[in-house]
Order: sequence, then structure tokens, then C-alpha cells
Amino acid sequence: MHHNCKKDMTTNDTKTYMEWIATVANTRLLFNTMAELEDMTANHSINDNGVTRCFSTEQKQRTTFRDFQVEALEQTEYNFNLEKILPMYKRMWQFYKGNLSRRSSPDTILNTILKQVYTDSGDMSASDKYKEYVEVVKNESDIELALAFLVLFFMRCLPGYDSKSGDVHNIEGDYTKVMNFLDGFTQGECGMQQLPIITKAREEEHKTRFMLLYHTFCILKVYSSYTSSESLYAMTKEIRNNCVDLNLEGYWNEYNGEAKTTDFWQIEHTTDAGVYFLTKWKKQAGTTIHKTTHTLVLHLSAEGTATAFIMHPQYMYRRIHDKPLGDEDQVWYTFTVEQNNKGDVSTLNLTRAFSNRAAWPKHINLTRITDENSLKIFDAWVNGGCRVIDDFAHCAYTFTLSLYAITRDALFIKAEKEGVFYKVPKSAYEGFDAIEINDSIGIIMMDGDYYLAFDEFMLYIKCSRSNLEKYGITKVKTIE
Repeated sequence: MHHNCKKDMTTNDTKTYMEWIATVANTRLLFNTMAELEDMTANHSINDNGVTRCFSTEQKQRTTFRDFQVEALEQTEYNFNLEKILPMYKRMWQFYKGNLSRRSSPDTILNTILKQVYTDSGDMSASDKYKEYVEVVKNESDIELALAFLVLFFMRCLPGYDSKSGDVHNIEGDYTKVMNFLDGFTQGECGMQQLPIITKAREEEHKTRFMLLYHTFCILKVYSSYTSSESLYAMTKEIRNNCVDLNLEGYWNEYNGEAKTTDFWQIEHTTDAGVYFLTKWKKQAGTTIHKTTHTLVLHLSAEGTATAFIMHPQYMYRRIHDKPLGDEDQVWYTFTVEQNNKGDVSTLNLTRAFSNRAAWPKHINLTRITDENSLKIFDAWVNGGCRVIDDFAHCAYTFTLSLYAITRDALFIKAEKEGVFYKVPKSAYEGFDAIEINDSIGIIMMDGDYYLAFDEFMLYIKCSRSNLEKYGITKVKTIE
């Protein structure tokens, strides 16, 4: 999604630069007030003299627009290019103004258009006109950007391309309104509950109309990838391929490694690279110790951002039982590590990236415990010296990688009983054609029940007769 900010800069004529500068200024796109824009351009007479008079030469126009362009790119981690956005702004405004601006029940229309674009559902009986509108959006070069504009137009959170309505007065209210709408629209999509992208947008510190457009675009982009199994598979594979494998095995605490208290952490490696069990231990008075075992995934993005995704034990329980996830079930942190002279990680410092503020601490700064006496005491507590109480025992599960063979038409997963396989037709679920033998597919056992787990698709199928029949899955003794 990176764009070259120099692209086409020399080919635009003066008229286009002037029009774009006027739009950015008059719609308060990048800045909430004219005063902020004047400060940025070091020209404090724009409000009094107007844009045309203040940027009268071609050089001034080109330089000013380049400054706007760089500002926009920097605010959006080089993902949002004004030269692409402004022509779309103009087109979508003309389309909206000509066809949709005077409609009653705008929320219903917006919902219908969005659902039609993504899932071919939604009430199309109201008017054949909807089909025409949906086609206009689908024919755009960037569907999510087109839809992001429509969302903001419908919600009255972005003025018209040629507006001169003045400073922004309630950007916080606009953010809340749009995020509440998107929250409602995306509810029920399992993927949206995993990626905290709406929470991230709500916590944006530099709130402007431009950043609201950007966040809306990003949310719709993620939503789009979750409405297609193929896209979801590709995305989860990419995340898995970028996991960071570190030597973290051992006991840790939040007190610089000094064992002054009876609460501490334990990190254990799982069979997957970059995936760990992160257990919080807390010893009570006497011989009782409580534990909560989280799953920790360390991931390095293409941009170089190191991210730690922590799943509470309830996360998988709710996933498997098809229950909605809450903020307390998951959190994303950025992380940094320090290593000792042997190459072992000595500190793991987590800073919350975005999540419900009340549910997770802002920082979890872990230091490896190396004191021999402390390690012996903790080992004794954990391994038999204390009565262990698992506060989320009902969420405990075992996962066995069990994909045994792939044929032209089916996947064969080793069943819990020796010599038996689940034969899963590739036609059972969209995207199964792409599955590879090393994918994270197997059997989960939770609460006495078995589930077929397809992690890359976030799909968990209970091994009950009716459920297996629903997917056309049979039990066989031979691979054929």
C-alpha cells in the first residue's frame, strides 16, 4: 500500500494544484481549523485574503501541495496519498450529491450498499437504484476508499468537495458516531473481534477529518479480508510467517528480576515458532497458588514493528463456542527486548498499543529471574509444593497438529482414535483448496469435546454427528 509521494507531481497543471489546495483548506481536511493550516504553511493571511490570492504562483502551489502531501503520508505511516484521495473525494462527492444526499433513512441505505458490496446480502427490494449505486462503487479502482467517503458523507462527518463550511467543531463526536456505526456493521465478523482496529481508531490522538477517513478505510479493508476465506487465510499465513522466535523459557517478574513478592510470570515455548504460553502465577497465604495461562504471539510486521498479541484463556473458549470476544480477551502490545552476553533475552518490555484501558495494564515490563534460590522456590511452588488453582480451568484445551494427507478433493485429519481419519471435502469451506500440509490444522479437546481446528481460517468444527454431516465430513480408515 505504499505510495510514491513524487508520483505525478510534475504532470499536474496549476489549475489542479490550486483546486486541491483550496479543497484541503476549505474542507479542513488535514487541519481542524484555518489557524492550524496557516501555522503549517507559515502564511497567516489565508483566512483574510483567500487561498487563490495567497498561493498565486505555480511554485507556491506546487510547494504547498507537496507539504500537504508529506503531512498526509507521515500521519498515515506512508499509506495514504493525497493525489489518489482528492480525485476520489471529488468523484464520490458528485455521485453522492447527485444520487443519495436527499434520501430519507440514510443509515439503512448505507448499510444496504455496504452489505451488497461485501456479501451480496442486504435489502435490495426497496429500489433497483441500489444495484446501480453498488455497481458504481464496485467499479472504482479502490472500493474501500470509495466506501469510506460514502460512510463519512452519509454520517455528515465530511463536507462536500467544494464546501466552505468553516472550522471543525466536534471532531470527537464525529469519531464516536462513525466508529459506533462501523462497530455495528462489522459485529459478528469473527475477524473484526480479533484485530482491535476500531479500538485503535477510537484512541487516535491526532483526530482530523483526514485521519477519520483513513481509519474508516483501514477498518473496511480489514473487514473485506475477513469476508473472504481466501483473504483471511492469506492474512493469517502472513502473520504466522512473520512470527519472532526468541529464547524466553523461564520465570519472570515485574520487579527487575528481584523475587520480593509472590506473584511472577512463567514463559514456555509451544510447538509453533513465535508462540508461547504466558502464565501469571500468584501465591496466596499458605500453600495455595493461582494461575492464569495466556497465549503470547510475537510478530514482526513488514514495516519492522514488533508486536505482541496476548490472548486470555477465555479467548479460545469464546472462539470455539462461537461467542463474541470482549476487550478483556485480547490485547496488542508493542515490545522491545534486551539480551545478555549469552544471547538470552533478559528483559521483555510490553507497551499497550490499543485495547480497553481498564482491561489490560499500559505496561508489562518483564525481567528474567536468574537468582538460583528464587528459581528453586518458584519451581517447588509450581511443581507440587502448592495446591494449584487454575482460575480458568474450564478454558483449558489441548491442540494436536493432525493434518495427515491432502488429496485432490479432500483433507485427511488423524482422529482421536488410532487408525481413523476425518475426511474433509475441500468443498466444505471456501478457501480449503489453498491448505498446505504444514498449516495449523488438527484436533482440539476442550471440556471433554473434540473439535476440528483450522487456525488459519479461525474455524472450529465440533465433532458431533450433526455438525460433521453439515460440512460433509466423514470418518474413514483409509486415505483415497
